Amino acid sequence: MWRRVANELEQGLVVLDRELRVIASNVAASLVLAPFGDRVIDVEALRLLSASVAQGPRSGSFSPVVIVTAADGRRVFARAKRIDPDGVLLTLSRETLRERDLVDVLRDRYRLSLRERQIVLLLRGGLTNRDIAEKLQLSEATVKTYLSRVFEAFQVTSRTALLAAVERIRSET
Repeated sequence: MWRRVANELEQGLVVLDRELRVIASNVAASLVLAPFGDRVIDVEALRLLSASVAQGPRSGSFSPVVIVTAADGRRVFARAKRIDPDGVLLTLSRETLRERDLVDVLRDRYRLSLRERQIVLLLRGGLTNRDIAEKLQLSEATVKTYLSRVFEAFQVTSRTALLAAVERIRSET
């Protein structure tokens, strides 16, 4: 049940073990981290977050915000909190105003469902259908079905045309 609730949040949540390996994450974390490709978060930022949690003034409090910048210039704001002696919870937020405006347009103007919007955002991050299916815990065929609906909504026939249309919308919001 916690996974369903966590996947409905807009804020990314990632649980790390003591070696800073990802144990669990929600869908929003995948969306927030899509611009970073295979790099979950810069190792130095993780170490800084973990160190600030270890030295935090109060047990149970979040660290100060660490800003991590992707190669394309997008920024993620991360905070950490120790959740047990061996684990760290990261909260991740995008530089959201522009992205949130885009998501609103995808919802309001194009009537895309939550899952369709998630797929569009992951597609913008350069993920393949297989990668998207894995991140969203769907079959690849289901991702293709969602994409065909999105193509229809945008009146396009390719991923490239869809991404170009989405970027035009992003630049106008």
